[in-house]
Amino acid sequence: MSAAFVRAFAAGVTLASVCFAQQSGVRIESDVPYLGPARSETLDLYFPPGHRKDGKAPAILIVHGGGWRNGDKAGPREVEFATTLARAGYVCASANYLLADEARGAPWPRNLHDCRNAVRFLRHRAEKLGIDPTRIGAIGGSAGGHLVSMIATTDADEVVPEERGPYGRESCAIQAVASFYGVTSFLTRRKVDDKGKPTEELHDGPVPILLGKSRDEAPDLWKLASPVTHVSSDDPPFFITHGTADLTVDYLQSESLAAACRDASVPHRLMMVGAGDHSYSFRLRGDGKPLSRTDLGPAVIAFFDEYLKSKRPEKARLTDLMAAHTHESSHGKMPYRLYDPRESDKSTARYPLVLFLHGAGERGTDNRAQLVHGVRDFLASRSQSRRPCFVLAPQCPRGRYWNIAQFLELTRDVIAKHPIDVDRVYVTGLSMGGYGTWHALAEAPGLFAAAAPVCGGGPVEAAAKMADVPIWAFHGDADRVVPARKSREMIEAVTAAGGTPKYTEYPGVRHNSWSRTYSNEAVHEWLFTQQLESVKPGINDSFTDPELDVSKFVKRFEGESREIFAHRAKIARAVGLQKGQAVADIGAGTGLFVEMFAKDVGTGGKVYAVDIAEKFVAHIDERAKRHHLSHVEGVLCTDRDAKLPEASVDAIFVCDTYHHFEYPAATLASLHRALRPGGQLVVIDFERIPGQSRPWLLGHVRAGKSVFRSEIEAAGFELEEEVEIPGLKENYFLRFRRK
Repeated sequence: MSAAFVRAFAAGVTLASVCFAQQSGVRIESDVPYLGPARSETLDLYFPPGHRKDGKAPAILIVHGGGWRNGDKAGPREVEFATTLARAGYVCASANYLLADEARGAPWPRNLHDCRNAVRFLRHRAEKLGIDPTRIGAIGGSAGGHLVSMIATTDADEVVPEERGPYGRESCAIQAVASFYGVTSFLTRRKVDDKGKPTEELHDGPVPILLGKSRDEAPDLWKLASPVTHVSSDDPPFFITHGTADLTVDYLQSESLAAACRDASVPHRLMMVGAGDHSYSFRLRGDGKPLSRTDLGPAVIAFFDEYLKSKRPEKARLTDLMAAHTHESSHGKMPYRLYDPRESDKSTARYPLVLFLHGAGERGTDNRAQLVHGVRDFLASRSQSRRPCFVLAPQCPRGRYWNIAQFLELTRDVIAKHPIDVDRVYVTGLSMGGYGTWHALAEAPGLFAAAAPVCGGGPVEAAAKMADVPIWAFHGDADRVVPARKSREMIEAVTAAGGTPKYTEYPGVRHNSWSRTYSNEAVHEWLFTQQLESVKPGINDSFTDPELDVSKFVKRFEGESREIFAHRAKIARAVGLQKGQAVADIGAGTGLFVEMFAKDVGTGGKVYAVDIAEKFVAHIDERAKRHHLSHVEGVLCTDRDAKLPEASVDAIFVCDTYHHFEYPAATLASLHRALRPGGQLVVIDFERIPGQSRPWLLGHVRAGKSVFRSEIEAAGFELEEEVEIPGLKENYFLRFRRK
């Protein structure tokens, strides 16, 4: 059949198909530019009957065949694909891409880049087109089957550095793919006899034109351009079909692709068509005649429905499950999505929080792209039923990298406003987000109960800060984007610092090591069993003892030998309370500062005397009653919660008490909630200096000023000043402000 006859035939069938599409209610938008002003290639959009642009339909990219030299987005096969799938509820984009000709030379890999950029176009225009950017599939026949298989099995920049078109680093990932009789292994393609049976003779076909080099000249290039070379467990599901009477591409090509999927545990379905020659669509053969009794439409639609449109809870739209928000701060605006596991606002339970950091391909401002990878696994019904949790997914702006301070501030804000269990806050991320995960641990080690960085790297010089955090890192040993040595270096550094991190390296897996990680039940089980532990177990036992003798502690706390007592008046003046203010004395003990604070704030103010010892609280209440201090209230706290009303105080005073915080992250979170915006937190504690401080102090106080400061700042406070108090030799005075 001549090329001229094929083009004439295609034009006739295309016209009929377009008319059929319009009669079926499918709306077509033709010749839409998608590669920028310098390129003439366009795509056609097909919208389902009644589709609304404020909807969230799944989308499918259609890639035409033609031996990488011919073919068109409006060919009969492509129009039938688009029309049938649009009627089934999919927004379809049938794209033209760079073809080989004498003037432009070999199209590889620019034609693959074009197809990837078509996916990026759909994701970039998702809101305007009314599609869900987390549910995009692809389908193609012959050369198109080869190209969509390459999109599915390789990551951007993996074959060669990517030409990204006008959409920057929008993700080009697809979630399902259908390959019709495509070439999958250039090095093993065979000639066939007149009935389509493969022979032993190898067949080059137009591959030298596609790649620009012969098999003998560049066997590695031929292998690199073959989809079977790249199949791994992180690939999306495949629908594969081939005719056993194919005279152009031997059917062993599809069988080898199916075998590779089987070996890599990739979900797939292989459908061999006995009467099928080359170039059939859902219902028609390449010559336009019916495809025997076979109609592939229902099978392909069922396949895409299962992976792109399932109504099962675990397949629900993430954009429907996760509320969209924008966080504004001095760092700028950051869009984010938040999943709330509560069935009603009346729930009093507190839940874990998972902070999820996306990779570079999902950057932007659409507040959707960050949901493409990983997030769904935490929201799946099987996971939420066993481990209900909040899931926070911020989005990094295009062209930038994670601002650690910004997303930590967002995280603290979410913790303050929602019923989060601060002992179970987890951080994980992939690629650029893997880097963000490591750096988050360096900046706020006391905030996270565990971390799971995936295919990232981090600051090895800060490993000591992470040594106490449970870490499980993941990487593929064949990663060409972020080398596996980046994870190995971090694991070695944390181990050398005294930590016990876990590390899993996947053999043969390239950059996408996240799919198998986040779908692994064992990873979820490990993550959610981690929680912050007491940093100084037993330090408060003497205060919670029912036989506590208050009189002994009065002598101990209120004696001139204690420098805090000796300089109490200077300390109280430095706090600087004003009339009418509310102050909380955390760890008030026997009430050393309570009466002075009560005088400073006056009867129009309020003093909360907070302590973990019930007998201390009773002693202070009795003392306040005896001195007619009605604006003093004793508060019995726990080892995790100050038990103060939200936004109830202007100042918080923590004197000789911070080192008694067994769960600093939880306690600081409760103080952050209690303090009004801009309020002050004063911390006075022992200056712990190894080799200089007395032995009792070194054994009693767990860490020095710098560690305590970093923990407090990580909880949402900003150091304002260190105040010099004459006479204090063993203690320091730090003033923080609530951000």
